Amino acid sequence: MVAPRSFYQWLDTLKDGNGRYLLQTDVKTASGASIFGIPVYKIDDDLFWAKSDAHAFIGDLNRAVFYADRAQITARWVDDTVYGHYL
Repeated sequence: MVAPRSFYQWLDTLKDGNGRYLLQTDVKTASGASIFGIPVYKIDDDLFWAKSDAHAFIGDLNRAVFYADRAQITARWVDDTVYGHYL
Protein backbone atom coordinates (compact mmCIF):
# COMPACT_ATOMS: atom_id res chain seq x y z
CA MET A 1 0.00 0.00 0.00
CA VAL A 2 1.32 3.42 -0.94
CA ALA A 3 -0.32 6.15 1.13
CA PRO A 4 0.19 9.92 1.28
CA ARG A 5 0.66 11.46 4.70
CA SER A 6 -2.98 12.56 4.98
CA PHE A 7 -4.25 9.02 4.32
CA TYR A 8 -1.58 7.58 6.63
CA GLN A 9 -2.73 9.85 9.47
CA TRP A 10 -6.35 8.77 8.92
CA LEU A 11 -5.28 5.13 8.76
CA ASP A 12 -3.39 5.53 12.04
CA THR A 13 -6.64 6.43 13.85
CA LEU A 14 -8.67 3.36 12.76
CA LYS A 15 -9.51 0.77 15.41
CA ASP A 16 -11.08 -2.68 15.28
CA GLY A 17 -14.05 -3.88 17.35
CA ASN A 18 -11.80 -4.61 20.35
CA GLY A 19 -10.29 -1.11 20.40
CA ARG A 20 -6.89 -2.09 18.94
CA TYR A 21 -5.33 0.06 16.24
CA LEU A 22 -5.34 -1.50 12.76
CA LEU A 23 -2.02 0.05 11.71
CA GLN A 24 0.68 -1.98 13.44
CA THR A 25 4.42 -1.55 13.65
CA ASP A 26 6.12 -4.35 11.75
CA VAL A 27 9.85 -4.98 12.04
CA LYS A 28 9.80 -7.41 9.10
CA THR A 29 8.84 -4.81 6.48
CA ALA A 30 11.05 -2.05 5.13
CA SER A 31 8.36 0.57 5.73
CA GLY A 32 8.01 -0.28 9.42
CA ALA A 33 4.21 -0.30 9.40
CA SER A 34 1.57 -2.72 8.14
CA ILE A 35 -2.18 -3.21 8.12
CA PHE A 36 -3.51 -6.78 7.96
CA GLY A 37 0.03 -7.91 7.07
CA ILE A 38 0.27 -5.54 4.09
CA PRO A 39 3.23 -3.12 4.30
CA VAL A 40 2.28 0.58 4.19
CA TYR A 41 4.70 3.03 2.53
CA LYS A 42 4.27 6.70 3.40
CA ILE A 43 4.91 9.39 0.73
CA ASP A 44 4.44 13.15 0.56
CA ASP A 45 0.93 14.45 -0.14
CA ASP A 46 1.83 16.39 -3.26
CA LEU A 47 3.87 13.62 -4.89
CA PHE A 48 1.01 11.89 -6.71
CA TRP A 49 -2.18 13.56 -5.52
CA ALA A 50 -3.28 17.02 -4.53
CA LYS A 51 -2.57 18.17 -1.01
CA SER A 52 -4.79 16.76 1.74
CA ASP A 53 -6.42 14.16 -0.55
CA ALA A 54 -6.86 10.97 1.43
CA HIS A 55 -6.28 8.50 -1.42
CA ALA A 56 -4.02 5.45 -1.43
CA PHE A 57 -2.77 2.89 -3.92
CA ILE A 58 -3.32 -0.71 -2.86
CA GLY A 59 -1.87 -3.45 -5.01
CA ASP A 60 1.26 -4.75 -6.68
CA LEU A 61 3.38 -1.79 -7.77
CA ASN A 62 5.37 -3.91 -10.23
CA ARG A 63 2.20 -4.81 -12.11
CA ALA A 64 0.69 -1.33 -11.86
CA VAL A 65 3.38 0.38 -13.91
CA PHE A 66 3.29 -0.29 -17.65
CA TYR A 67 6.48 0.26 -19.60
CA ALA A 68 5.72 0.29 -23.32
CA ASP A 69 8.28 0.21 -26.11
CA ARG A 70 6.85 2.05 -29.12
CA ALA A 71 8.82 -0.13 -31.54
CA GLN A 72 7.15 -3.31 -30.23
CA ILE A 73 3.52 -2.16 -30.12
CA THR A 74 1.24 -2.70 -33.11
CA ALA A 75 -2.46 -2.07 -33.56
CA ARG A 76 -4.73 -3.23 -36.35
CA TRP A 77 -8.41 -3.50 -37.19
CA VAL A 78 -9.94 -6.99 -36.88
CA ASP A 79 -13.13 -8.17 -38.57
CA ASP A 80 -15.85 -9.53 -36.28
CA THR A 81 -19.15 -11.13 -37.29
CA VAL A 82 -21.13 -9.49 -34.49
CA TYR A 83 -19.49 -6.10 -33.96
CA GLY A 84 -18.06 -5.44 -37.41
CA HIS A 85 -14.55 -4.07 -36.92
CA TYR A 86 -12.71 -3.46 -33.68
CA LEU A 87 -9.23 -2.23 -32.90
